[in-house]
Amino acid sequence: MSTNREIYDLILRKKEELLSLENPVQFIFSHSALGVGWDNPNVFNIATLSNSYSETKKRQEIGRGLRICVKQKGERVYDPLDVKDDERINRLNVFPNESYETFVEQYQSEIREVYGDEKEGAGIGHTNKGKPDKIKSIQTQKDSIKKAFDEFWNRMSRKTDFSVSFDEEKLVKLCAEALSSIKISDYRVQLQGTEIVDISEDGIAEHNLGHIFRDAIASYSPVDIVEEISENTQLSYNTIFNIFRRIKDKSELVKNPPVFLHNAIIKINQIELNEMVRGIKYELTGESIPFNFGDVSFDKTNQTKIADTPNRGFWNKLKVDSDIEKYFAEEADRDNEVLCLLKLPDYYTIPTPAGPYTPDFGLVLSRTNLDDGSTEDFNFVIEIKATNDINNTKVLRQSEINKIKCAVKHFESLGVEARFEAPVKEYEEFKKKVENGNLTQ
Repeated sequence: MSTNREIYDLILRKKEELLSLENPVQFIFSHSALGVGWDNPNVFNIATLSNSYSETKKRQEIGRGLRICVKQKGERVYDPLDVKDDERINRLNVFPNESYETFVEQYQSEIREVYGDEKEGAGIGHTNKGKPDKIKSIQTQKDSIKKAFDEFWNRMSRKTDFSVSFDEEKLVKLCAEALSSIKISDYRVQLQGTEIVDISEDGIAEHNLGHIFRDAIASYSPVDIVEEISENTQLSYNTIFNIFRRIKDKSELVKNPPVFLHNAIIKINQIELNEMVRGIKYELTGESIPFNFGDVSFDKTNQTKIADTPNRGFWNKLKVDSDIEKYFAEEADRDNEVLCLLKLPDYYTIPTPAGPYTPDFGLVLSRTNLDDGSTEDFNFVIEIKATNDINNTKVLRQSEINKIKCAVKHFESLGVEARFEAPVKEYEEFKKKVENGNLTQ
């Protein structure tokens, strides 16, 4: 017991000594040891020894290893953006049981939803006995697919750049109306009284005397508010002054300036973005996006995120981001009218005011006219979502809607028979639109 006490003191109370380079002690701790307040940012490996289906427990476990690691004197260590995987310092290795696979996928999906970007969140890599577990995707060898793809890429890979024009008077009017509609709760504080009854070796005995609420008066500087809005919206001071001059009732602002400021910045940024999208103009730059024609490989992930496209895919396997994408790809691969299908690479980006945008699929469709037997090829770029309605704000974030609207104008500027369809939920619905001629462009 005496030896154990020294070990526990070292782990729980003498962390500086434990983490020093001179200390040779190594130890394995269980999750229960973390329940007594032990906290260390330098956790790099977690092994699950028992099956657990509690999501809360898994969040606690994995959260212990998601802290940015630190050096001896507490400085945080950040990996460069271009670091190679085998040189990455901030990496958590989890040796999981089967129930972890689904949890990690859901956890990453939540992160992407919060940040509003499919590329957010940590990357998930799989290893088999310490070696990368890869799936190789083989390039097609069919000449008909290659020919259709070459024509598609030559048309769709041309780069553009955009410019936007603003109607300042309209912008000021819309912002003033939006800020006038802000309603926030009263600025109140809670006062709570506690009486210390006794102090002993066992701890402090307290008696709760109760609590009351009181209205508080906020202090603020109008100049600070204007400067804060300007920094977060890129509007000039004069434009912001013009906006506030049109707000007749400023009681909500005075009530709680920080909360009002937060809401105002969100609303102004959204109005700016909407006006950018409305007045955006794309022009060709004269450059094109080069394509890597080699075979590709990717980390082995949940098999539901891999689509098999052996018939008409440019590659025989595609890594998809959702079950909806997988279903679309595999249905298209079975369609005799499809000449070529590929998941667009991450470097196929369209510039927009809301950030770079990469659609999901490129597809070449060949249709035969029954009257004269002639054939016509159609080149499509397709965005897959869980809805067919671009105005469905319950499914689509506003940033997604804005990117799609910008992409429509990008493809219009290419000056070729470029068809952009978004959003698309099911392949069957897409084919109906083709057959009925009810296409975006």
